[in-house]
Amino acid sequence: MTAKPGTRMLMLAAVLFAGSFVGTAVTRSQTAASRPCPARGPLPRWLGLGAEEAAAIEAVDPQFSEDLLKLRGEVDDARAALITLFAKPDVTDDELRAQIDAVIDANNRVERRVADYLVSVRRYLTPAQQRKLFDRCADEVRQCRRRWQRGHCSGCGALRGTALRPGRGHGQGQGKGAGAGHGFGRDSGRP
Repeated sequence: MTAKPGTRMLMLAAVLFAGSFVGTAVTRSQTAASRPCPARGPLPRWLGLGAEEAAAIEAVDPQFSEDLLKLRGEVDDARAALITLFAKPDVTDDELRAQIDAVIDANNRVERRVADYLVSVRRYLTPAQQRKLFDRCADEVRQCRRRWQRGHCSGCGALRGTALRPGRGHGQGQGKGAGAGHGFGRDSGRP
């Protein structure tokens, strides 16, 4: 069975949002230079873990925080290179496609790493802790889904019906077209 491109993008964005939450909570709890007691970090504290439980989870995947920081750096680097290409007037289609693929690949590595972490750690959590963590991940996926259903592109914030997705979405056939809008931020000519 082949998924529609929009469905694949929705799934990709949903996993990224869920992974971002877990990854951010974990990486904020540790610095590259020194690791405080895991029980003092945001994720163990948020899950209500004791010092022994937090240490056990840390022992399951001690490289996670460092790996995630490195992988996020790769995503940032790939995006920066793509931004540079967008600004280059003589960029070829092949160059753009190759760099877009590099961004997608870097994002996929982050998603896989976070997914592996969640799968390996969940067996060390109580059912209540698992439920709390996975409910939070599900909430992130739901929020992403709602954004897509409303027509927002999570990557750039554009609405469907813009130059990025012509002929679809919000605001078709309404108003005079591109202009000053409803006067927000500009002199609307009203007294």
